[in-house]
Amino acid sequence: MAAGEQADRNKRIADALKGKVDTTQMSEDECALWLDAFTEKMARPTEIEEAFYTRRRQLGQGVGDPDETW
Repeated sequence: MAAGEQADRNKRIADALKGKVDTTQMSEDECALWLDAFTEKMARPTEIEEAFYTRRRQLGQGVGDPDETW
């Protein structure tokens, strides 16, 4: 794959991660790469999410249903 094609594909995947491109408009290869990137992105909380839940814990507000048992 040429460098220009690779850059275009990377941009489409990045745009799909941002919700700017629908994954139904992507090739199978692009969808597979998108899924890998999406899974990686969702595997860890963002700094904003960490700060949100840290603040809730500090305020004693919890982070979920206190009656929920696992």
